[in-house]
Amino acid sequence: MLALGLSIFLLIFWGALGYATLSLLHRQNSPLHNALIAPAVGMAATLLPVFWLNRAGIPVGNFGIPLTIALAATTATILWKLRPKFPWKDFLPFAAILLIALLLTGRPLLEFGFDWVSYGNQDLTYYVASADRFLHHGYLAEPGPAMAQGKDYTLNVYGMIYDGHRTGSDLLLAWVSSITGLAVTKALMPLIMAFLVAMISAAGALVYISSHSYWQALLVCVLVGASALNSLGAIYQLLAQVSGITLMVCLVAMMSGCFTPASTAIVIKRSVLAGLLTAALLIAYPEAAPFLGLTLVLYTVVGVWRQKIPTKLLTTVFAVSILSAVLATNLYLAGVWNYFRSETSSKVLKAVDPNEIIFPHYLVPKGLAGLWGLQPINAVLPEPWSSLAIAAGGVLLVTVLIGGSWLVWHGQATATTTIAMLGFGILLFFIRNDFGIFKLAMFVQPFMISTFVLVLIHGFANQKRSRFLIIVLLSVIGFINLHTQNYYVEISRGYISGGFVEIPRASPFRLYTKLENLMASIPSDNLIVDTPNVSLGGIQYLYTKGKRTVFPGFTTLRNRDKIVLKPGDSLENFDLHDRPQQSTQNEFIWADSQLVKTITAEKDAFLIAAPPQMELFNRWFHQSGDDSVATHFRSQSLQKIRNHLIFIPSSLGKHYFLDLAAGSSAEASFYQLEPDYFVPDGTMAGIGRHFLFQVLNPSEQVRFVLEMTASLKSDGENQLPPPAAIGESRQPFPMVGRGSARVFSPTLTPQVIRDRTYASIDMGVNGKTFPTVKTGLMRLYGNDIPSDNRKLVGFARDISLISEQDYLNLTPPASVSQFPADLMNHQLEYSGVYEDGWVSEAAFFSLAQPAPSTPLVVRGTVPAIGDSTFSTELKVLVDGQELARRTLQPGEFNLRLPVSGQGRHRVDLRFSQWQNLPDPDKRPVAARLAFLGFSNETN
Repeated sequence: MLALGLSIFLLIFWGALGYATLSLLHRQNSPLHNALIAPAVGMAATLLPVFWLNRAGIPVGNFGIPLTIALAATTATILWKLRPKFPWKDFLPFAAILLIALLLTGRPLLEFGFDWVSYGNQDLTYYVASADRFLHHGYLAEPGPAMAQGKDYTLNVYGMIYDGHRTGSDLLLAWVSSITGLAVTKALMPLIMAFLVAMISAAGALVYISSHSYWQALLVCVLVGASALNSLGAIYQLLAQVSGITLMVCLVAMMSGCFTPASTAIVIKRSVLAGLLTAALLIAYPEAAPFLGLTLVLYTVVGVWRQKIPTKLLTTVFAVSILSAVLATNLYLAGVWNYFRSETSSKVLKAVDPNEIIFPHYLVPKGLAGLWGLQPINAVLPEPWSSLAIAAGGVLLVTVLIGGSWLVWHGQATATTTIAMLGFGILLFFIRNDFGIFKLAMFVQPFMISTFVLVLIHGFANQKRSRFLIIVLLSVIGFINLHTQNYYVEISRGYISGGFVEIPRASPFRLYTKLENLMASIPSDNLIVDTPNVSLGGIQYLYTKGKRTVFPGFTTLRNRDKIVLKPGDSLENFDLHDRPQQSTQNEFIWADSQLVKTITAEKDAFLIAAPPQMELFNRWFHQSGDDSVATHFRSQSLQKIRNHLIFIPSSLGKHYFLDLAAGSSAEASFYQLEPDYFVPDGTMAGIGRHFLFQVLNPSEQVRFVLEMTASLKSDGENQLPPPAAIGESRQPFPMVGRGSARVFSPTLTPQVIRDRTYASIDMGVNGKTFPTVKTGLMRLYGNDIPSDNRKLVGFARDISLISEQDYLNLTPPASVSQFPADLMNHQLEYSGVYEDGWVSEAAFFSLAQPAPSTPLVVRGTVPAIGDSTFSTELKVLVDGQELARRTLQPGEFNLRLPVSGQGRHRVDLRFSQWQNLPDPDKRPVAARLAFLGFSNETN
């Protein structure tokens, strides 16, 4: 409740401050219009002094509380002296809508409080690092020795700040942290919810002109509050963008008032306010400035052409506004220009290879439905609903484009913004800039929705029947958006892995509180942090401050020709021992040599590893039978750690998040965790071909554990790869067949490269994208764009390294009969069986024979799939020796075979023929196992 209360407090504080500011500079405006834009104006009125003081070199933590008191006192003084009328009666319905909108999108704040992590997007890690830096340092203060000593990695953002990166939302986050005492991580979601509600409020002002447009404004607030994509931008933690678009909505809502003829004093006051808001926008989100500029140009050109805006008034407004914005931002403008130029050249106008598109949502027909919230952007509805949603989205878009153009000619500012944004979006669509259009679709929402309402009102609301149909249409759109919005919000709770969620179960895990407690409990100031999850690692940067820490897995090889090595770093090669192939070496960065030596030399050095629910590797060591272990960080003295794998990005195997913005997705070693289709509450990750690991304290002889599945590849083959484990030599895994496997490599000795030990896995084949099957209107365009561009060999459930003694201590089961439950027994080594019990041409199981007299039982069914003459020959081998051979027809079979000896045996099944299951399954199968193992039971 406190977290939600913080959002409400911020809205009330900004609302009061903004209304006082508007009473001073924009008093002639409608009171209700001022009340609607007041939170956005108050946000800007808070940001600017925070920016000025921090630019002067004062940490936000030193002035946050005094500044807040001063702003509150100034607000009270202005309101007391001017005594502006507040439209309580008219505003109350809006207040109710805003509160409901806050609850709809921000309800996880009630469940998780300040520990709501939402999607854990990597943008979050930049914002919290930047905010923490502003909290404790001046704006341009240089990093100092703490970063080089590994004691404060948040200072890494200095370069981006110096280059003019947008910082407004980060400064406000630092301010909220300073007045509440919360860590910046915990303050972020309440802050972004306040931004969102301020935007919804300002959206009502886009259409409110007088009491005649009261209901239109209410309707716009309702629809923008229900907008699925509007909420997605907030829960996606796009902090800068949400704050920036809020300010832009406010500026567009004020545009007509700024160009209304009035006395010189009033015009100057309005223009000063517009200039200050523009300055705040440039600090918060300069990427929105071109859209504001284009809107302004189109709006004023039409206004002058139609003689609605006097030239003198136009000149005065422009001159005063520009001067105010320049004075408020000063030298910061140079950095903004450099940042904007680099972003434009590197991202905005850059065409993308279809096979490297990461955000395909709006480059294919379903984007038309997603744009209007008629379906989630990361899902496809079944037919015919998918085609209906696409057609409806297309009609709505055309309606806005045509009707909006008419409104532009008639001087409607919000329609002008909509047409400018959608026009740029069409350009991005044709050059296939997936990232740009992905962002634009979210932030056009308040303008597009308000324009749509105006088009309907102006074009079709002259008759009672038309008004009734408009209400029905908008109600349907609103309710569908609420359903889609709920989908996005539910995912943000973190119980579902993959997709938008970068840190699985972070909110239920109470990640921020757990990290606080973990750091307080570790009796060491020397840490090695192993976190292959980049978003989680970025958060850990913040919580390891003050301790000497190294993150050995956080190196990058994005572009071989532009690598900048830190002092002590070097490029090294791992020998793949693959002479027939051209690539026999795998290059990687041997990083942080002096810092690593310093930390590892300390007897109290600790390793911190992520919980297994948050990472793919080293899961073997968490098989204790205690479910709570899965939600705990592994913190242990480095001297006690054995056989721990740290993923190292390399030239052949990169991290999907850190490296792929500038590389091929074919080089990704693994992707984010996602729900395991076959294992309740389990997770798995799509994997590529090459993995390189640093091994901490390896045993003399070690083995890789590789648990994976190809059952979900949907390619009609589902073939398991031929992986090899690589150390001082290259050893193939005993992997056979199709479906799933848990196999142990032969023993290997890791390679030693400059006093560190490394081992590798080569899956033996390159990854492939999933087949893309499109139906209905999804086939209209974009057919060459894969719905999933990941190039996958399969999905992994665990990659670990164990000692030879661990392997010898395995206690395999005597039989398997319950699928997939029995396959999840980590003491079982097997390969070549689908999780639901189907096997194809080859499979093996390592099973324990309890007594010499216990026979081997093989029971199952050969399916009848159309060909009544089908038969297959089954060979059963035990420890490599053929035990039996049978020809099987469709139907059940049951073999009881005597086996000599006792203890662990490898049981192989070999089928001579197999069939494909009917569409849409298509998996190759020979039989379905009902029971395999050693048993004296006759049934």
